[in-house]
Amino acid sequence: IKIEHSNVGRIVWEVCDGKPSATTESTILNCPNGDVISLGGFDAQGRPSAKVFCWTIQSKKWITLPAMPFPRVHHAAVAMWDNSIIVIGGTIIKDGKTVRFSTAVHCYNPINNEWEELSPLLIGREHLAAITFRGRIIVVGGESPLQVDSFVEIWDRRAKSWIKNVDLGLRLKKVLLQNYQGEIFITGASVSSVGYGALCFNPRKETIQPLDTLQGDVLDGFFSLQNNDLMVWNRQA
Repeated sequence: IKIEHSNVGRIVWEVCDGKPSATTESTILNCPNGDVISLGGFDAQGRPSAKVFCWTIQSKKWITLPAMPFPRVHHAAVAMWDNSIIVIGGTIIKDGKTVRFSTAVHCYNPINNEWEELSPLLIGREHLAAITFRGRIIVVGGESPLQVDSFVEIWDRRAKSWIKNVDLGLRLKKVLLQNYQGEIFITGASVSSVGYGALCFNPRKETIQPLDTLQGDVLDGFFSLQNNDLMVWNRQA
């Protein structure tokens, strides 16, 4: 496993050391301090892993962080402003048993170098998506087929609890979330399959609606650019 690093101002790629052990389908995060975090995924034997690795921008090497409380796959994770890591939902291995659509939420505290349990999600989710927004965490999609409701959840760090937000009325999974000028754009195959190119969630107004200019288009994702343009793409020929 290799990671390539480009120095600012030079079109040069450096091949750095690989992770201490191979995992697939890990969740990869960029921290505000420039470090890269790899969490969970499947190990070389195809089993869910609890391992956590950090590639530090200063040393350009991988180090091993304390493992998550449970082996985990199909989860979401976000890096907060203080470089703490929040890992959310997914499929976990607890007491030797596989638990799908988990509600478990844990936080890695870089100061104490340990994991702590946070309040659980309101509903179990896997293949969910999460994004930070003004100190909060927004979670979308991944509900169990047995779950009647499908809604956005928001983590309020001050209240240390999850809050039910707008109803989606759709079953979404493996979506991409992007903050664009204070609104959260939601794209992915599960959005396109119901006829929408993208959905727009406004956290302040607590509304969600299709993005009219992309309605009917099949999109896999998008990025907002520095000039406020949007770059969209799909994998279909």
